[in-house]
Amino acid sequence: MDHFFGRNSFRVPHSGYVRGLITLLCYKFGGQQPLKEIAKHYRGDNDIEFIRYGFCCLAGTDDFREEAFQKAAIIENMSIRRLEKLIHDLEENAIEYKEFLSRLLKPRMRKFPTRFKLEARALPIFRISRRDKNFKKQMWHEIVEEALRNLKQTPEKLLQDEVSIDFLEREVCKP
Repeated sequence: MDHFFGRNSFRVPHSGYVRGLITLLCYKFGGQQPLKEIAKHYRGDNDIEFIRYGFCCLAGTDDFREEAFQKAAIIENMSIRRLEKLIHDLEENAIEYKEFLSRLLKPRMRKFPTRFKLEARALPIFRISRRDKNFKKQMWHEIVEEALRNLKQTPEKLLQDEVSIDFLEREVCKP
């Protein structure tokens, strides 16, 4: 957050892409308070890269979902329109995106340190798909359980993505 806002001798990132990546990291690691600060900033920002990443993260929360859609509605950009449509489709008909969601939740091998981990962007998109009641009843748990199995079956010499495991386990426990 210090880097995002240029506090404590950090510079504000000049790139919306970097601010977008920080937003994804805050979604995965930071919790509610950092997202609340980012949501305030999101309202007045017009950088397309930041809006794209911020939209996905904020739309993936119950608290900032409406705010994300309001901002996206006033931005005239085709990539934002496509993302907005994808999010609406995932909320209403995630079954059509089962293969996409399965690929997104497949852990990837990363180096430095060597480990299996989920992409940060997978978590908000996955939470969004949970809003489709039919998908949640039929396939959602199946995809989550497979992702959890894959993350937990990490060979002993590799590190586990504990943050994603914790996130997905909490999602499974939600009503």
